[in-house]
Amino acid sequence: QKESLLVEPSLKNAWAGSLCAKRRASMSMYVRVKRARTTMFLHVDPTETVLELKQKIQAATDSDDNPGGMSIDRQRLLMGPSFASVLEDAKQLQELKVENDMVLALVYQIAESDEYEAVNIEYPGEDLKQVGAGMESL
Repeated sequence: QKESLLVEPSLKNAWAGSLCAKRRASMSMYVRVKRARTTMFLHVDPTETVLELKQKIQAATDSDDNPGGMSIDRQRLLMGPSFASVLEDAKQLQELKVENDMVLALVYQIAESDEYEAVNIEYPGEDLKQVGAGMESL
């Protein structure tokens, strides 16, 4: 014998709406991480944290010249106008309103210093541009 569940139409629509919202929240996306003349297109999920994104950057920067990639603790990600907002490691990308195809700036900590390099990004057809005069320490 087959059982059927009757759901009031208003509840059914609310349930379907919340399912769609959950599906949208967990949809994957790409972000562009730019540093100087390099652009990394990274596949991420909105629920991933900034720390998880930094782990992907570390893996992507692994090379013969840089075995193991750029250490997470030497990376800083920035977004917003003039790349002035530093992304906190514990925050989820969706909390920070990071969207599909958004450009994030990557800067590295200066060796033997608490300071970070200035944001330098080259856009196609343009010379290398320094966005900020310098970055302060954490």
